[in-house]
Amino acid sequence: EVNGEEVSDKNIGVSRLDHKYQVSSFTFVGINLRPGPNKVRCTPISPDGSAGHTEEMIVMGRGPARRLEVVTEKSEIQSGGNDSTLVRVKAFDQWGNPALDGQVGVETSLGQLLRLNEKIGEAQAALPPNAMAEPVEQVNQVHGQLVVQLEGGEAALKLVSPGAPGEAKLRAQTGQLEATGQVRITSEM
Repeated sequence: EVNGEEVSDKNIGVSRLDHKYQVSSFTFVGINLRPGPNKVRCTPISPDGSAGHTEEMIVMGRGPARRLEVVTEKSEIQSGGNDSTLVRVKAFDQWGNPALDGQVGVETSLGQLLRLNEKIGEAQAALPPNAMAEPVEQVNQVHGQLVVQLEGGEAALKLVSPGAPGEAKLRAQTGQLEATGQVRITSEM
């Protein structure tokens, strides 16, 4: 049972029988957990229908995001477009656990943000054909913002250095929550 409610046999997704030890194990699916602590009680049932020793445990359900963090792999990278750093945006619920997955917007004041599987040329190819007719500053602004999906309460992207030194100010936002970070962009060596 979960939070005092009995779990149906219809929620059994996989059942296994270990002939050597004569033990059956079951994997349950479609069980709803509330955000925060959930009380789970497991009672083994013998083939003759008698109940065994009941075990209880607390399982944490993921809640909505209450806090965001921006964490960078490196605190500084070199200018010139050949250096980059990993940027992680982490969302936590009110219990300090990874939050429910959702979308988060991330922007940078300098450099280019890319999804981890995206290359610099691919990002530019995704622009409309007339985008190259616009001034370069406006084109770079498109790459300064990304909306990414949180998975397991976290999203990872890559910040690629710009052509000139400075300070890249990073900002992540989901709903009313906001977090900031920064990466120094140093001169090429």
